[in-house]
Amino acid sequence: MIRTNLADSAVWIASVKTDAAGEAALDFSLPDNLTTWKLRSWVMGPQTQVGEASVEVVTRKNLMVRLQAPRFFVEKDEVTISANVHNEMDKAQEVRAELELEGVCLELGTDGKMPSLLVAAHSEKRFDWKVKVIAAGEAKIRVKALAQDDSDAMEMTFPVFVHGALKADSWSLALRPEQNTAQIKVRVPAERRPEATRLEVRWSPTLAMSLVDALPYLADYPYGCTEQTLNRFVPTVITLGVLRDLGVDLKKLSDKQANLNAQEIGDPKKRAQRWQGKDREGKPKRTVFDEAEVRRMASAGLQRLEAMRNGDGGWGWFPGGRESSEHITAVVLHGLHLAREAGTTVPEDLFAQGVAFLDRHEQEELRRLRLPEKADHHKPHPDNLDALVHSVLVEQKRGDKDMRARLYEHRQKLSRYNMGLLGLTCHALGEHERRDMLLRNLRQFLKQDDENQTAYLDLAGGSWWYWYDDETETQAMFLKLLSATEPKGDLPPRVAKYLLNNRRNGSYWNSTKDTAAVIEALAAFVKASGEREPDVTVEVLVDGKKTKEARITKENLFDFDGTLVIEGDALGAGEHTVEFRKKGTAPLYANAYLTAFSKEDVIPAAGLEVKVRRAFYRLVEEKPGTNVSGARGQVIKQQGFKYSRIAIASDAEVRSGDLIEVELTVESKNDYEYLIIEDPKPAGYEPVEVRSGWSWEGLQSYQEFRDEKVAFFAERLPRGTHNLRYRVKAEIPGRFSALPTKVEAMYAPELRGNAEEFKARVVEAAR
Repeated sequence: MIRTNLADSAVWIASVKTDAAGEAALDFSLPDNLTTWKLRSWVMGPQTQVGEASVEVVTRKNLMVRLQAPRFFVEKDEVTISANVHNEMDKAQEVRAELELEGVCLELGTDGKMPSLLVAAHSEKRFDWKVKVIAAGEAKIRVKALAQDDSDAMEMTFPVFVHGALKADSWSLALRPEQNTAQIKVRVPAERRPEATRLEVRWSPTLAMSLVDALPYLADYPYGCTEQTLNRFVPTVITLGVLRDLGVDLKKLSDKQANLNAQEIGDPKKRAQRWQGKDREGKPKRTVFDEAEVRRMASAGLQRLEAMRNGDGGWGWFPGGRESSEHITAVVLHGLHLAREAGTTVPEDLFAQGVAFLDRHEQEELRRLRLPEKADHHKPHPDNLDALVHSVLVEQKRGDKDMRARLYEHRQKLSRYNMGLLGLTCHALGEHERRDMLLRNLRQFLKQDDENQTAYLDLAGGSWWYWYDDETETQAMFLKLLSATEPKGDLPPRVAKYLLNNRRNGSYWNSTKDTAAVIEALAAFVKASGEREPDVTVEVLVDGKKTKEARITKENLFDFDGTLVIEGDALGAGEHTVEFRKKGTAPLYANAYLTAFSKEDVIPAAGLEVKVRRAFYRLVEEKPGTNVSGARGQVIKQQGFKYSRIAIASDAEVRSGDLIEVELTVESKNDYEYLIIEDPKPAGYEPVEVRSGWSWEGLQSYQEFRDEKVAFFAERLPRGTHNLRYRVKAEIPGRFSALPTKVEAMYAPELRGNAEEFKARVVEAAR
């Protein structure tokens, strides 16, 4: 008999009714496992009495063989497959073991028949075979133990995975207006699946004009507080003012095909689906590009804002509040100022009463600042609200210069958002010395990434839950200041690119408020930098051969073809050069994405926006009382034991039975949502943790432990570096491939990265 029906559970019977004596008989066949089964039953009586009972049943033979193999195989692995033979008879047996392989996946170096060995009574012997994994598919393994008085055999089927991984390499470049040429080097692996190879190259003379993608979100927001009422129409008015200057046909814009963000790949028809459907008033979302509709939205918004105003001339968060908010009032007046500058007629009365309300507030705050230090209600220095109110008053040709002097003197006590706001105020008034000092103060926090040409202010330690420490609005304010002071510099486009990288759902940011702030900043950057009026001819050459040419002007900005795709056999193995040649004074932003199913040995790491590294450590138990430090100085404990960590190099030996810790380090250049990190295990390693669930250590994630991998699901991946850990045991001798760890956005699969492949070598433990 060859045992093939090997199951985890034997039987499940949902309902049985006993006879009058309370007894019932059930017939069922046990699977072919030679093991101990635990049978459990639960009973309920007529008066809801309950009870349960259990019993253990052993299935066995006098001679038993147990196959020892990994749960799965990977091409190119070399593994030791074992047969453990148990002799439970009262006399010794001469046992011959045989290994039989079916299919083309596994290769046995020698004959599968082993010489006979004497197995003593009530003891066991192990027989080993060296096997190579040569192809993907399904492998059937059969082991037999043949003796004089009995025999046994079992057969199991295993998955064999291809040695390979779908990896995506990304490159980014930016040409300033004065630069004419640049190159991207692309390496296509020789060992790959040609049909799964794809190179997509994208380019655009402007990234900031992709801000139009956010307008349907703002117009369709379902609530209507004061801020949302304002931001439902003001950003649209600003953006359409920029588009009008370009001479763009707004009616055709909603059908635009060009994706002006060269970093974003994908089908333009799918992108257009974001604008499908109807808004909260039952109108198509695309009406945000209809001038008549925008005028109607602006008129309705202004009427609603006038109705929401309080008797003191200010506004609160929602209408009907007992007191107006200086913060909300300042936000409203700034928005109305922008709308008026973009051509919207705003009643002067809305300004006059609101400005008077803020003027009274500033004078009261100045009075408190001038009080003696020990006087009641003395205010030691201006605060963030004072900076916002003063900037809005300056926009309306008001504002006390004494307040500005005090704000500048105590600028280090302001948030970085308000330092940027004060810098803009000083710039508007021609106070360049103060402006330049504020810029130097902000540049202390500047981080630049030359790999993908982005820059941002590092806001670590801020109070993100306050309006004046909002991450997105602070970056937007910094971009506005840079656009005003160095519009042709290298830094503004890098900050703009960073902001675009950190959009939610590829079109907007976290809220209506910060989305409106970014649109305002990007519109200012487009105007200052000249990106709104491109006139440039772009040639794309692949390996020296001109493949595509396009002239981009303001007339065809939203429908030019800025994409080159090469797929399959058309993209041969080896290094390729993608060269951009530009004629004209506009900048050019370009990205290249190479997707290939690599079968290299070893598969290298890849990634641009997200990267992942993997490290293996052997855990060595320390004596009680020994202080053991982990990678970051922490004490490592498990079930009362302490361990030190010893790094394992790829292809270095570990012994069967060693406890291994796997550490994944995920590096993100932006804030992302809903990511999956999959870490394939070496076939010879067995898991220590087997129960899936939430983990709160390191990066918060839901963890799933599977036969061949561990998967981590992270709702949030903040910018920075994060760690994940789990433990396994080295068990089966051999040389195994731990395929690359992968990190991927679940709803934006073009965002991905992978670690380098790791070779795990397990040797027999010393006896």
